[in-house]
Amino acid sequence: MGDNMNIQTISASDKIANSRVILLKVLPFFGIMIHKTIWESVSNIATACTDGKKVFWSPSFFDGLSKPESSAVMLHEMFHVVLNHPVEMLRFVTKNPQYNSAQFMELINIAMDYVINLKIKDMQNKWITLPENALLDEKYRGMHWVEVFKILVKDQQPDQGNSKGNDDQGDDSQGDSQGGDDQSDSQGDKQGGSDGNDDASQGNPSDQSSGQGEQSSLDFPKDKGGMGGVMMPTNDDGSEPSESDLSKMEEELKVIIEQAEQLSRK
Repeated sequence: MGDNMNIQTISASDKIANSRVILLKVLPFFGIMIHKTIWESVSNIATACTDGKKVFWSPSFFDGLSKPESSAVMLHEMFHVVLNHPVEMLRFVTKNPQYNSAQFMELINIAMDYVINLKIKDMQNKWITLPENALLDEKYRGMHWVEVFKILVKDQQPDQGNSKGNDDQGDDSQGDSQGGDDQSDSQGDKQGGSDGNDDASQGNPSDQSSGQGEQSSLDFPKDKGGMGGVMMPTNDDGSEPSESDLSKMEEELKVIIEQAEQLSRK
């Protein structure tokens, strides 16, 4: 009954605001990361998605979530950001152009979801609950998403003759995410038992998400995982980032993560 009331009586914007407060109290590192990330509501996206700089979210999707599920989805998107998934995705398909198609991009998103959702499962409590249809499989525990992706490609055996690709590619993408991965695990262990607060008014109600401007015309990827996905990062002018641009994005992310770590310790 309580979850049904949450779904029916609390607006999507209020759930976003509420989850900001909950995560700031329960998982301070991720809560701070959420406050440092721009959240923009758009009408033509199925669930949520991030390019590493912004998180785009669907009001209609959040309308159907309970407050604990809303928190899990926001945490899910922050994992994508902290683990540097948008940059890793672009580098991976650049090195492996045979995977640069809608079919394989969907599998990449699924692989990333399998990795992230196991982490969130370990953090679950009364304030954070994975939606019922979240992708979960214990056989992927401890794997990097590239490893999971290769298993998914092999299992699906797509028609493309060159789908096997270079099995040694993508390995260097794991190094960039290691710091965020370690941080996310340690923060979950330390903060998972903290006391949350249901009063969304204590947080910052402005989620920088009221606009429905040019960003709503972006071509968002399909989200088979139903939790929110990842899209290719771009430069501010919409152009494809060069390697130097990606390195700059990584440096900026490292600074934000370091700031969040320092603040969360306080």
